[in-house]
Amino acid sequence: MRVVHRTLSIVACLAFLYLGVTGSMIQILDLKELYGGAPESSSGMQSINEGKNGHPDYAVLTPADYTAEPLPQNLDLLKAFQTVLIGLREIRLEAKPIFVELRSAHGTIVGQAHYGEMASSPDRLGDGLVAVDAMTGAPAPAVSLPSPVPPHSPRETLKRWHRFWVHHDKPGVYAELLAGIALWTLIITGLTMYFRLLQQRRRLNRKQLFWMVGGRLRGYHRAISVIAAVLLIGVAFSGTWLGFESSWHTFARPPPPTVTPELSDADVLDMAGATLNALHLAEPAVRIKVLRVRHYGGMRQGVVITDEPVTRQLVFNTATGKEVSLTEPGYPSSGFPFGLQMHEEVKHLHSGYLFGSWARVLDLLAGLGLIFLSISGLIMYLEMWNKRRIAGRGQFIWK
Repeated sequence: MRVVHRTLSIVACLAFLYLGVTGSMIQILDLKELYGGAPESSSGMQSINEGKNGHPDYAVLTPADYTAEPLPQNLDLLKAFQTVLIGLREIRLEAKPIFVELRSAHGTIVGQAHYGEMASSPDRLGDGLVAVDAMTGAPAPAVSLPSPVPPHSPRETLKRWHRFWVHHDKPGVYAELLAGIALWTLIITGLTMYFRLLQQRRRLNRKQLFWMVGGRLRGYHRAISVIAAVLLIGVAFSGTWLGFESSWHTFARPPPPTVTPELSDADVLDMAGATLNALHLAEPAVRIKVLRVRHYGGMRQGVVITDEPVTRQLVFNTATGKEVSLTEPGYPSSGFPFGLQMHEEVKHLHSGYLFGSWARVLDLLAGLGLIFLSISGLIMYLEMWNKRRIAGRGQFIWK
């Protein structure tokens, strides 16, 4: 076990130092954004929130929605949808849209719809977006709906570095997985050796949890490794899980193309009414910035963008009135073995996002602990090797 621990440490210590430094820098940037009161529209906050509302074909929330005005509370939303449908019919005659929405823009309420399949990058909506004034039905400028992919920022760059990504996810995701397995191995072997030593010392009536036998650096390394292991277990679990799922994703076949069902006027009104009823039952006090009705993965859905200090995207199944997740029966395959919702939750568990600022602080301490252990372990190893070399035992790996 000692040979495995020592060998793996020397082989992987630079990789762990790299992960500790990049991960800690990401966490420092996150804490600065959060405690500094950065707006949700900042590039750093968009990077922090990336993925929580799903892929670009699923997400409705765009960067502009963070600062957009909410829909007026006294607005009759169903009547506004009726006006929008009449205006759209005059422009597109018998054509049927794949989604219809209401949102505030340019000091007025705009209703807009998309006709035809949504394109991919860079503008996933192509040229099929048509808008009218929701009060009069008159043609209006369409509101740009860019992809919610975060813009370039120092955090996005660090995140790519942290994941070993250079120009693409491969082979970086495989390095993620190997690093996670290596870290797990070190945690298990290190803790096992520590508790065996602790048991032996207690037989000699030496009951201290930590001791300095072998020098201060070794004593500090031993003590910090035990404390850091408690924090690193969560980081290692989530990081290894992400590495596994991301590696799996590279072998997944893209889902077959599907045709999004079109919406009739009756569909739009029924789905809008069902969405408002579901929202009233779930969160009656919430204000609305955007209300969209659509089909997704065979499900009739209503999507609400909320007006709150932390903007949210709520998605309801209009047939049942239940709020749904990023993974539901009938959705296109995400390429992740346990679905997109699980992947996003583990990703935000890894960063501490799920549990708030205190979890981020612990995550930062885990990263700093990994940095210290990597440096101190390398120094101790080289010191021991040099002593053995001077004594005529120059093997780089020994029992």
